[in-house]
Amino acid sequence: MGLLHPDQMRDIRKAEPGLQDAGSDVDLRFFDSIAERYFHWLDDGRRVFESSGWSRTAFVVETPKQEQTLRRFVKTEHVVVFAIAWIVVLSLRERILSLDLLPFGALLLVSWASQWIVSRASRACITRGMERVSVPRSVARRWKAGARTLHPVLQGIFCFFIGAMSGAGFWIYVSSGDAKGILVGLIFLIPLMTSISGIWHRWRSS
Repeated sequence: MGLLHPDQMRDIRKAEPGLQDAGSDVDLRFFDSIAERYFHWLDDGRRVFESSGWSRTAFVVETPKQEQTLRRFVKTEHVVVFAIAWIVVLSLRERILSLDLLPFGALLLVSWASQWIVSRASRACITRGMERVSVPRSVARRWKAGARTLHPVLQGIFCFFIGAMSGAGFWIYVSSGDAKGILVGLIFLIPLMTSISGIWHRWRSS
């Protein structure tokens, strides 16, 4: 068998199914669907890893081993963040709820900044030496990809959970006048709206 032309190889890679619509799959694959949001194909057939929806920098994935390593990193990062968040909330919830608005907002900002710094430093060890390309910013595309790849059962549970958390935040403000409720409500309202947008996009595309 003769060697394939690079353009042919890119066409083959672009045609690979990867993680497709999980609507009929009994495997819920929650963290796999999260990892899939970070990968997409460019128009020229290259597979890229987009480190952040707020950044224009993406890294060209040349080998399956690179993609597997990046997927493992993304899934591990999300598992650790979810676990730490739950431990902190459950163990320090009374102290956190007793904070005023500004200290509460500062706590959220410091937590997010710390997670971002650790994540970026860890990811740099994996992406060192990978080709960098500039891509358009598109947080919405990532959420749409999540709605396409995430099992509908988990998508529904996720929307219910963040919708309940957003509603609880606004209810706290209405019932007690605590301004932290507005902040919590808005924090959960953003992913709720983007998830609903992703579900709508998936339904329109089906």
